[in-house]
Amino acid sequence: MRQGLPVSEHFFANIKRVNKASQAILPVFFQQADAAIVDRHAFRTMVELNPQLNEQLTMLASSPALIHSIVCLSRNSDEEVKKAILDTAFKLGNDTAGKQILTLFQMDRVALYKQSYLEAMTALAREHHDLATRLANRR
Repeated sequence: MRQGLPVSEHFFANIKRVNKASQAILPVFFQQADAAIVDRHAFRTMVELNPQLNEQLTMLASSPALIHSIVCLSRNSDEEVKKAILDTAFKLGNDTAGKQILTLFQMDRVALYKQSYLEAMTALAREHHDLATRLANRR
């Protein structure tokens, strides 16, 4: 949209939506598809499993890192329970089991919430709305 192109459904001849990153990446690798849009974490994981992907595929564009998920605890929660949850969450990357949990949820790490973490998401949503409005007004 930044480049003045129409929405994807009107620009591309064919769009195939899949559930797994490998179902998007491997057809590009085997030249059965022209391009794929995948999560950076999923691409890195695929490259770790098959380094040839990194040699044969080129990233055309990337978006800024966005918040994957937010976990909220009630202010009324027991302080000991909150502390136990936070301590456990922050230590997930320190051992094999914790790393597996992070991988399962496609997360790199757990961090305390800061308002600035949502700024990239808010800016992207605002830009999309503005571009979509301009595109609609041109029709």
